[in-house]
Amino acid sequence: MGAGDTNVWIGTTNAYATAGNWSLGTAPATGEHIVIPAESSQTIAASDQSATAIRSFTIEDGYDQNIGDADSFLQLSVTSSATVVDLAPTGTIVSLDLSATAVPVTIRNSGQPAAGEHAIQLKGTALT
Repeated sequence: MGAGDTNVWIGTTNAYATAGNWSLGTAPATGEHIVIPAESSQTIAASDQSATAIRSFTIEDGYDQNIGDADSFLQLSVTSSATVVDLAPTGTIVSLDLSATAVPVTIRNSGQPAAGEHAIQLKGTALT
């Protein structure tokens, strides 16, 4: 395992930093590509992961679980790109804080938020 590897969320619990929740058997490491697959049925709790500079972060078409919540964000340091695609289900919340680095962020089909909620919440100082 090394920089440039792809680490896929398998989510046995909702903790991002738990090694058993990832295909490579380790929590995301510097330089890895992180993928949240469509078929995952596990939410991801908000936490501060900004000390680890991952290369990319992708949420696949059809993922229908929450990441963070309306008040708490998953904080990431991404060095290349972040992609959030096709979050179609009503009520899904994705809360990401990308303040640690300036990266291109691609969002397609953000879904239908529940009443009074946001489908996608992004924090950042230099989002492009």
